[in-house]
Amino acid sequence: MGAFSQIPKYPGIRAPLIFLLVQKLSNFQRAQQGYFKELFISKRSTRFKIYQELSSVNNIVKFHKIRKGLEKKYKKIPPTFSNLLQITKLRVLCQKADISDLKSSFVFLPDGTKKERIIIKFAKKPKPVKIYNLLDKNPAWIIDMEQNQAKIDREELGRKWAQGLEEEIKILGSTKLKVQSEKQYE
Repeated sequence: MGAFSQIPKYPGIRAPLIFLLVQKLSNFQRAQQGYFKELFISKRSTRFKIYQELSSVNNIVKFHKIRKGLEKKYKKIPPTFSNLLQITKLRVLCQKADISDLKSSFVFLPDGTKKERIIIKFAKKPKPVKIYNLLDKNPAWIIDMEQNQAKIDREELGRKWAQGLEEEIKILGSTKLKVQSEKQYE
């Protein structure tokens, strides 16, 4: 079993993407063996309660309430735990956007270079206006309605790609279905 099998399961987010979000850890095994315990929350029952709360979060308001509570209680949240919070936020955003799967994979170009691609799979066919708004924000997305998915090369999301991905998933989950007016482009 590889490192991916040791990562907690989050419905809709595949292990390779989770691994990318926690890759800042200098030693993944050390994190699995209590890194949070030593540096952040020493009481095991408290850590377990927090993990349970995070796994049950189903809306962004509840997520922010938990995050603010943690920041208030513990002041500075270490990067490893911050990554767990980011994964939880992505899961909630995906649920709101009707995204059933979020993963990354590598593609090899004809010249032999390797690129990382983020792939989202929709639970149901998204409204055309949501796709339009997504493409308006970032035209690099490749939409495949036959496969009910959208793809983008990670580099197209910018240097802070995780935040870029969050913002673009928010567009897909938005209830504001505004198409930009053509006057903005004249």
